Amino acid sequence: MKGNRWWVVVFAGAIAVPFAFQRWRAAQQDVVAGPPEKALPIEVLRETLDFGTVGVQSRFPWCIRVRNRSAMDVVVEDVYTSCRCTIVDKRSFTIPAGQIYDLNLIIDLRVRTGKDDSAARDFATDASFRIKDESRPARWELRGRVIVPFVVQPSQVRYDDRSELAPAFPSQILRVSLLRPIESLSVECTAEGFRAALRPVPDSRDYQIELRSNDAVPPGDLSGDIIIRGRYKDGRSIEPYHVPISGRIVCDVQTNPSHIVLPAAALGTFAEETISLRSLTGRRFAIVRWEAAGAGLTIQKDANGSNAFVLRQEYHAEREQQTKAVFIVRDDAGKEKTATVRIQYFGIKTN
Repeated sequence: MKGNRWWVVVFAGAIAVPFAFQRWRAAQQDVVAGPPEKALPIEVLRETLDFGTVGVQSRFPWCIRVRNRSAMDVVVEDVYTSCRCTIVDKRSFTIPAGQIYDLNLIIDLRVRTGKDDSAARDFATDASFRIKDESRPARWELRGRVIVPFVVQPSQVRYDDRSELAPAFPSQILRVSLLRPIESLSVECTAEGFRAALRPVPDSRDYQIELRSNDAVPPGDLSGDIIIRGRYKDGRSIEPYHVPISGRIVCDVQTNPSHIVLPAAALGTFAEETISLRSLTGRRFAIVRWEAAGAGLTIQKDANGSNAFVLRQEYHAEREQQTKAVFIVRDDAGKEKTATVRIQYFGIKTN
């Protein structure tokens, strides 16, 4: 009889211990998980999260549709993506209750963001929405398939700052490596003062583009593209492919540095920086006069250098402020030009 009681106790314990453990584990999960997360007030329509299969292009337009599924207006404070290749036309907006907002994107599909098998690749980027009064962002993935007919190297042409008195820009050679059968290709250049020519590479399926500048390129920022167009063997058009051109044509006499950022300091204190002027082409020039534009800035000639100056900035006002030191110079042809130094400072009120 005693033996039977022993087995009853063992059997009851074997049942009770796992049951007690399960109750304890469930209680711990409740403590860790807490209440269920609140549903987000917006959603992106599923059919706008896949743009299908398109040809590679640098400015692919797409629209994702965002629905407010709540009974109140929703304020989206910021929209950001996981890929710098995507530009959002408006990063903050309000969606009325029950309405749909069309968010326009411009995507550079030349960027590799997914599996790459050369002639076709997967594209993916996350779009995140920071919503007012919500503790977590809403996030969806935008996907698609990109057909790549060719690869261009380099993918952009970027020139250093160049003097307006310097000779023409050196020519640049870009290589177009074909990945699919192509019937024809053509190029044009939209940058003022530049021209592009396309020619086949001997003993190869590839092409090369030669970019040349005229003798006279207008001063200012270079802006434009090399645009490649063409057709596949089956007659379909290739999406225009843009290779951006950037750079600056600047006054021959420049300040070094051209931009000064001073550390934050208390109002009424001073900071000093020494700058110099030089000709990018090594030409002679004369400094005719100089002036300070902005409160608290003074300019003094530096005794240690013929073309050097000491800029002394008083922290004159609170928060971020900007002033300028302006120099009028005369080149060896007798023409007067302007060279400018921008100064930024942040004044702090200590009392």
